Amino acid sequence: MVAGRSTQPLARMKGDRDPLAWSQLWAVRWLSGTFLILQLIFGAIGVWAFSYRSPFINFWMGAALSMVPGFVIGFFIQRRMNPAKLSENDFTVRLLGLMAVAVTVFAVAEVWNWPHAG
Repeated sequence: MVAGRSTQPLARMKGDRDPLAWSQLWAVRWLSGTFLILQLIFGAIGVWAFSYRSPFINFWMGAALSMVPGFVIGFFIQRRMNPAKLSENDFTVRLLGLMAVAVTVFAVAEVWNWPHAG
């Protein structure tokens, strides 16, 4: 063993500081929880509101359209309940925001271009 070198695997050394780890979603639980709850609610509404070929696509479209509102509402709830976690996990927050915008833009484009949508 070389002096000063750890024998722990790299994954253990990263621990909770890995910005792509699932544990980072728990660190910003108000944001990610609101995000998920609104996706489930809007997904259920999408099953009823859209008329694509399958209920899964209808659910996905409803959930996808809720991502930006879910992120914004979750961000404000997180900022009110535990603002320090936003700055500690800024990469995770930015990644969620970018993902929300990208998926919502894709869903809006699908709704506008699909002749049988809702």
